[in-house]
Amino acid sequence: MEQKGKPSSATLQHSSGVSFCDRELSRLINAAIVNREFCELLLTNPARALANGYYGEWFHLTSEEQNLILSIHAASLADFAMQLTQSRQSSCPPLVTVQSWH
Repeated sequence: MEQKGKPSSATLQHSSGVSFCDRELSRLINAAIVNREFCELLLTNPARALANGYYGEWFHLTSEEQNLILSIHAASLADFAMQLTQSRQSSCPPLVTVQSWH
């Protein structure tokens, strides 16, 4: 018997890998999307953006990820995200699997 709010095996459509590091990088990009000042700081002074964090929240990035962010030179958030994505495509394998239900 299926419990309310829990998917049955019939409702499970697919799973996709989402790694911890991808989640932290997504948090960084999301902060830049919702806050123009943080976005400008990320684009012009990424070291300070990482050091300051976002509204008391810190980004839990590896040294490699921090160095990657510091190496990006972009005029727009879209360009920043594209460079970040291209650099990250194969360097961070999935650590956990997140299931989505339909």
